[in-house]
Amino acid sequence: MSVLLTPVVAVFARAPMSGEVKTRLASEIGESAAYQAHLELVKHTLLRLRPVTRSGMFAELWIAGTAGMVECREWAAILNGRLRQQHGADIGAAMWKCLYTHVNLGRHAIVVGGDVVSITAEQVLEGRDRLMDVDMVISPAQDGGYGMIGLSILAPDLFRDIPWGTADVFERTMQKAAKLGLSTHVMPTVWDVDNAVDYARFKTTYPPPPPKPMPWHYSSDPPEDLENAR
Repeated sequence: MSVLLTPVVAVFARAPMSGEVKTRLASEIGESAAYQAHLELVKHTLLRLRPVTRSGMFAELWIAGTAGMVECREWAAILNGRLRQQHGADIGAAMWKCLYTHVNLGRHAIVVGGDVVSITAEQVLEGRDRLMDVDMVISPAQDGGYGMIGLSILAPDLFRDIPWGTADVFERTMQKAAKLGLSTHVMPTVWDVDNAVDYARFKTTYPPPPPKPMPWHYSSDPPEDLENAR
């Protein structure tokens, strides 16, 4: 009987280069604002997923672009995970290479998009548990794609001939899974940020915490106005 290795969650994100990230959002709010939004969204998602490393999973950050950037190393530290480089002609090929790296060794693996802001550590952990009984777990996204996918067996054809970036991605993937005979568990629907409407929703749904009050320090020196009054 083979021993199952510790499962892993791999977060996919693009290296933060202004003009190369969140291009759809940039067309609406400008490149600089979209760049800042990208930093904000990835950090938010990583913070939400970090707890999985305290619950029996490894975590990795897979970067499209220059993985050695300082920001990427900081993101990996936030996730408490390993920094990896994406490879592949498109997002499907990159996901397959990531999943193959682990599943081929006997490790269940889950991929999550770095801008899937509604994902939680609990969802990922449920996906991990479900993979003990099924071949594939998947969380559909509200825009017709998916925000999380995990495999317990090798299935390279699952990522071929998918119209990436369209509203048909989830449906076509489910059709492929059925054709391949994969047992599947569909997880709760998630949402990501692609445009200005999504970003406004993110800002409303996940407002930043209020700033901490400045600490009050006692000083033995008398106030300046009292000094002047003497």
